[in-house]
Amino acid sequence: MSTLKATQADGYYIPPNGTGSTLKRMKKSFPSTIRFEMPFHIWCDGCKKKIAKGVRFNAKKKHVGDYLSTKIYAFFMTCNMCQHRIVIKTDPKGCDYIVESGGQKKAEDFTAEQTEAMQLERHEERLKNQDNGFLKLERENKDRKIGISEKPRIEAIIKLNDERKKNDYEINYLMRKKFRAEKKLIKKDEGEVKNFGLNLNKTTLTPDDLLRMKRVKFKAQQNSCRVNKYKIRKKICSESIFSSKYKRRKLNE
Repeated sequence: MSTLKATQADGYYIPPNGTGSTLKRMKKSFPSTIRFEMPFHIWCDGCKKKIAKGVRFNAKKKHVGDYLSTKIYAFFMTCNMCQHRIVIKTDPKGCDYIVESGGQKKAEDFTAEQTEAMQLERHEERLKNQDNGFLKLERENKDRKIGISEKPRIEAIIKLNDERKKNDYEINYLMRKKFRAEKKLIKKDEGEVKNFGLNLNKTTLTPDDLLRMKRVKFKAQQNSCRVNKYKIRKKICSESIFSSKYKRRKLNE
């Protein structure tokens, strides 16, 4: 019963006359879901957008063939922007992946010299050159010349590392002194910001920022009623305390 319950939990239907071999065949027919990481940049054929290298998908993994004794797998996934189906296969012969359908690989072909990587020989070439004595001698001479040309650079790197190891205490002291000074400035800035009651990170101001701050002028918003009262009070203060009749009588006398 425990085996039957386990198979039912997996979601597989077993007919009444089903056996263990039937269950194995049924499990093989269902492709497994894995977390697949895009091995290179590709262009989606559905939305024509780029899918970057390293983007991960929930892909269906399926065995679709063999190369000698190595299995060839296909990965079925959908684009997260347009739900277009993309199929990528392994290429054991070329030690690479192939976009079978749903997208196009971005052309980024570089030589081994441009990438400064070691170029590996094909299996056929390795077998062919295994017993070639002249080729081995040429390669040894080439490696010896490279070693002689790179010797000054390697010695300079070793010397620099040795000097750093000798003065490691002084370097560590200077580095910690610099960090302490920066930490004091950060604490000072945080204290100034907290005094204003703000929960913000104070950024360092450049001379251009200070000039722009000086040029900014803020116009205070005034209430219309208060402005009218101010104008009336100003008018009263500017007028004389004597009435116009009193002024005329003064003139007639």
